[in-house]
Amino acid sequence: DLVEQRAAVHGVLVVRSDPVSGSGGHAPYVHFRATLLDVSGRGRDVRLRVPVVVIADTRWRGTPLGSRLRFSGRLLPADGPDVAGLLIAPRWGLAERALP
Repeated sequence: DLVEQRAAVHGVLVVRSDPVSGSGGHAPYVHFRATLLDVSGRGRDVRLRVPVVVIADTRWRGTPLGSRLRFSGRLLPADGPDVAGLLIAPRWGLAERALP
């Protein structure tokens, strides 16, 4: 499983909540809920519908609810049972916002 492997991935997601600002560590960030639709990583391409929490830099702050975005980042295990994992999106290579 890509989450258990803490895999670097890219793909497509749909934003399911408004981004919320946070701070801590080294830089400000936003977090929001999303559904992963397509994920590629470690030589695997997977089409799915999996809920995750996304943690990203503040460029994602104005992302509208329902947006379909391309992403790149790292999957990590989640603490709670209501999401399949965390997606940590790096500050570079974030998203192409205008997906059909």
